[in-house]
Amino acid sequence: MQQALDEIRFIRNHPSADRSAFRRYAAWQVRSALNRSAIVPLEQYGLRFFCPADRRGAAKLVYTFREHCESELPNLPKFISKGDTAVDIGAHFGIYTLAMSSLVGPEGLVIAVEPSARAIATLRRNVAMNDLKNVDIIFAAAADRDGEASFFITADMSRSSLVAESDDCEKVRVVRLETIIKSRPVRFIKIDVEGGEALALRGARAILQADRPIIQFE
Repeated sequence: MQQALDEIRFIRNHPSADRSAFRRYAAWQVRSALNRSAIVPLEQYGLRFFCPADRRGAAKLVYTFREHCESELPNLPKFISKGDTAVDIGAHFGIYTLAMSSLVGPEGLVIAVEPSARAIATLRRNVAMNDLKNVDIIFAAAADRDGEASFFITADMSRSSLVAESDDCEKVRVVRLETIIKSRPVRFIKIDVEGGEALALRGARAILQADRPIIQFE
């Protein structure tokens, strides 16, 4: 009961909360209970987003608030331009990946890094559904070394992490950004990795020193 009240309070206090958002939030409770996914428009970026029928997490927020699900998303055009290279670390279902792809255009590149097998399936679906040719998907977690590590799974997939231990975990590939990005200067890096930010940044030290990218992280 408390969790439901906290969720409603969060929706009510969201900067983009209005009557239509509350209607969509209520509709999502029904859709997820019936295991019915949805495809919603991201009007600012001229794209569509597939929301898997997950009761918790990112799909619910995108369905409810569209591209305003996070306050930073509408502000990305201030930092990303045509031809840029942008990196989405912890891409999850791809809301940032899609927005970045629209902004960098055909001459630019988005590198989406995601270690979760379940999340990356939806990420790939969203990239394919929008026919995005300027996105490279890396099935791995960004870290300070190349190899393997334990990835801890939570009920809300968007909270899974290399560092926040839970009872459920899986082995995933880990990579340094320096390993996978060598030939293009990086303009923008978004990091959402639930406590693993330091690992990702240590693996990008050379990029940070050479390119001085803008970094967005929690």
